[in-house]
Amino acid sequence: MTQGSRSARASTLKTDPLPRVAEVWTEYELPGSVEQVALLTSLERANRIVGAALDAAIRPLGLSRARFEVLLRLYDEPSGLLRLGKIGEALLVHPTSVTSLVDRLEKAGYVRRQLTAEDRRAVLVEITDTGRRALLAAAEAFAAIDYGVGALTAAESTQLRRGLVKLMAGDGAEGVEE
Repeated sequence: MTQGSRSARASTLKTDPLPRVAEVWTEYELPGSVEQVALLTSLERANRIVGAALDAAIRPLGLSRARFEVLLRLYDEPSGLLRLGKIGEALLVHPTSVTSLVDRLEKAGYVRRQLTAEDRRAVLVEITDTGRRALLAAAEAFAAIDYGVGALTAAESTQLRRGLVKLMAGDGAEGVEE
């Protein structure tokens, strides 16, 4: 089964697993709050649904969300250049994964590698004009599907975001704000 078919299946379940999760938690007297387990299950399922929608929106551009993130980091960098290691740190991924992402982006013409003059072991990655156009096309594709969250009203989106911000504040990251 391909990643794409797994993602598609995640968003087309025949039955909602949430009632059964609550039943199991209650039936077996598992520790913790049934409401918190239900929330966790809902968050995971919503993540899969939104992720599948985003993936489908940018697949025609030859992008994955991870490749989009690399392009976005480069696009946001004033010089348009980042070291491979900095990309990995920003995305919280292993250096091998960054190399693979950059390989695919380079093959598509979205980025190019450069060696630095001061440290020939360090590899810089630069976004190309083609990469900038792909990033903008991906952003348009995301907007066209309301970022996968169009089922929510503006008020519901705001309320959900506030709750998630409160939850995310617990990880110690700086800059988490409403």
